[in-house]
Amino acid sequence: MIEFENYYYIAAEEIALIETKKGDTDYPYILSVTLKSGKTVSVSYKTKEARDVARRRMANQISMDLRQDWEQIHNRLYLLNDAVKRVDKRQLRIWRILSKLLHIDEKEASET
Repeated sequence: MIEFENYYYIAAEEIALIETKKGDTDYPYILSVTLKSGKTVSVSYKTKEARDVARRRMANQISMDLRQDWEQIHNRLYLLNDAVKRVDKRQLRIWRILSKLLHIDEKEASET
């Protein structure tokens, strides 16, 4: 979840656009976030620097959140692949033991 100035908490996948705008005289700098659903949330700032810092922080949070999701998926795929390799080795070992116990040759097994 992306924290937007302690006002909003948004999932990184739901963010479509981050936009800077000009606003009122009291708080002339606005940072708006448009969601994929079409909803827009905004926060106003007194200084341009504060708005730009918030924009950079939000962009970094989004990239870290999306990268973390990718890394979790990659790690899970690696674990699944490793488990499949181990199962294949175990099955091969079991078949070899069974063939020795039952006195089955490879030629006989392939013919039947």
